[in-house]
Amino acid sequence: MIARNDNGRMTEDRGERRLNVAAIWRSARRQPLLSVGIPLLLLASTGFFLWWVAPKWGAFTTIRVDEDRAGVAIIEALQTLSSGSEISTEMEVLRSRTIAEEVVDSLDLHVTVKVPRKLPRSVLLSEVDAGRTRAEAEYVLTAEGDGVFRVHENGRSRTVRIGERAALPGLAFTLAPGAAAHDRVIIEVAVFQEAVRDHMRNVRVVRPNREADILSIEFEGRDRELVQQVPDLAARRFISRRNQIRTQEARSTAAFLDEQIAALLAQLSAAESQLRDYREQYGVVNLRAEGEAQVTRLAEMQAERELWQIEHQSLLQMMGRIEAESATTNAASPYRALLGFPSLLRSQAAADLLRSLHELEARRATLLDRRTMQDPEVQVITNQIAAIDNQLHDITTSYLNSIGVQIRTLDLALARFTDELQQIPEKELQLARLMRQSEVNAELYSVLQLRLKEAEILAAVDDPSVIVVDPAIPPRRPVSPDVPLTLALALMMGLVVGVGGAVLREQLDDTVRTRDELQLLGGAPVLGSIPRIVPVGAAGGNGHRARDRHASRPGLRLADDIAGSPVTEAYRSLRTNINFSRAERRPRILVLTSPAPGDGKSTTAANLASTMAKQGLRCLLVDADLRRGRLHDIFRVRREPGLSNVLLSEHGWRSVIHRAEGMSDFMATGTLPPNPAELLGSAMMSEFLQSAVEDYDSIVLDAPPMNLVTDAAVLSRSADGVLVVARAGVTSRGAITYTFDQLSSVSARVLGSVLNDADISRERYYGSYMQSYYGTET
Repeated sequence: MIARNDNGRMTEDRGERRLNVAAIWRSARRQPLLSVGIPLLLLASTGFFLWWVAPKWGAFTTIRVDEDRAGVAIIEALQTLSSGSEISTEMEVLRSRTIAEEVVDSLDLHVTVKVPRKLPRSVLLSEVDAGRTRAEAEYVLTAEGDGVFRVHENGRSRTVRIGERAALPGLAFTLAPGAAAHDRVIIEVAVFQEAVRDHMRNVRVVRPNREADILSIEFEGRDRELVQQVPDLAARRFISRRNQIRTQEARSTAAFLDEQIAALLAQLSAAESQLRDYREQYGVVNLRAEGEAQVTRLAEMQAERELWQIEHQSLLQMMGRIEAESATTNAASPYRALLGFPSLLRSQAAADLLRSLHELEARRATLLDRRTMQDPEVQVITNQIAAIDNQLHDITTSYLNSIGVQIRTLDLALARFTDELQQIPEKELQLARLMRQSEVNAELYSVLQLRLKEAEILAAVDDPSVIVVDPAIPPRRPVSPDVPLTLALALMMGLVVGVGGAVLREQLDDTVRTRDELQLLGGAPVLGSIPRIVPVGAAGGNGHRARDRHASRPGLRLADDIAGSPVTEAYRSLRTNINFSRAERRPRILVLTSPAPGDGKSTTAANLASTMAKQGLRCLLVDADLRRGRLHDIFRVRREPGLSNVLLSEHGWRSVIHRAEGMSDFMATGTLPPNPAELLGSAMMSEFLQSAVEDYDSIVLDAPPMNLVTDAAVLSRSADGVLVVARAGVTSRGAITYTFDQLSSVSARVLGSVLNDADISRERYYGSYMQSYYGTET
């Protein structure tokens, strides 16, 4: 943002520097160490990391889990044995610690080869067996030749041979032939439970499609061969455990049905014996035609009552046994026995409760594999089972009461019907009752036999509701790291950080960089932009070189007069701009100052004076820095006598002039006085300048830095103009503003400013043209 200060000059708010693509590009070019070095460094470090880190391989196995089984038709009471669990529950089972422990234990995943890296374990070791170790261990195997390795562990050593079984504390293995290609092998054995936790972090169980009952078991690891085996083994373990639970449930049901069938078989045998004996005793073949309807009706009612009576007694016996079992054990619900009572199962409410009871018991059994009975979740399920037991007890009690009512109703009906059947022979009535009882028992026996066979089939066959759809295959390429993508991201991030750092560095830079900034800050025209002078011997291509006059002050350099040199042309342009800076007459006495030391004012003064002399002008260069002037080092002359000696009337000013062919005359500082400001503001200084201007066309005074002392302000009163020299990338913006404020306060005649050490590539108006014109970057 542009603003006008108290002295009327235009200034720029440093926080409002505009950024665009061109500015960012220029910042990146000017900061190659950041914009190029950081991306290359990050790319190299990323490449080393990718080379060093072992890749991760991935494999997956898909299984199908059906909600309901197909195949054998079974009754509703046995349906719960074959119905699959919900998919989310099965996913949690697959992720369980139990499955993870079985996989880690079977494949000994807690045994890894640390050195050499990136090789499958099977290349170096076979028949590995570490057990469920509780302590870490490391075994170092050193090759001794002829397939023999020496094992070092816990300060002890022993030898093992390739192909032979080695038994170490906590580890047994056989060295594979591939170990012969390596001089050193390091085997690590991790704590079993820690290996299980690591394994669980690397296993994912996902459902790829919410509409399909398909689960995918995914695993990632560093060993390419073991990665393929892990998901397959997890699927097999899951199916095996599921089959085991299903078989146990089916066998329990079959045992119960066996007991019921045995009791019913005895009843059936007794009924058949009674019928046979009755027929033989009375010789009964058929009922008489005249009493067939009455006898049939009576027999049906009698049979119905007997059925209700049998059912009533059977249910009473079962309830007594159930209550006795519930009082003596806390195991599975004794109401499971109601599964074999068909009449009760005709009640939908009872069947639903029995199904819920079975599901809760299955869930509790699954939890008890990993937890105890005191576990809160197990307690919740136990309480739910108890609640269902109470409901079943209430339903059964109500059912018993209803049977009693039914029996009493039938008794009343039979009593009324007996009078009507007094004419029917008693033996015919007895025959019908015996036949009906035998038929009922035979029918019940057939039904229970069918259910028993179905339960035995379920216990014998594998679970068809869970099958492996796609087994794992050997991975062809690692899943991580993605080398091209990682390198591309590293390069991109490096470019962002590098270019961003370069831009940020320039944005935070408080120094002046371009002539536009200098003119904006000083409020005076920039009369010259002097490119950097490259020292003699420095690599610069076609760049201009300078003669170092004194090793202790490499910053004081005189530019060679090389035709077409950008530096030479810059000083000629400065000379021309100075000559035309005032319309009334050319400035003859010039004071060159700078905001701070190191800005290059002495170099600028010396080269400006030399350029004027080469134009044919008589020019005198005076080192007016009576505090620490060093121009005499450039010209290789003595400091004394000089200006201070002239001002103290010790020498005439013409006697201390040093003359050089083709260059300006030069006056050194002389003896450094204790009061330089007083001497420079004295009448002797004015007299010296008035006298010297008669002999010279131009007098260039190299004054001390403006912001440190007042010498330059004192000299400005006797001069025709003041030039302020700032150094690109060195002089701070605040120092420039302060310098011009100081000169304005003493009403100095400021001709303009000079940007020293300028980077021409920054000049947006002519930087690129100058580079192409001179064939080099200045």
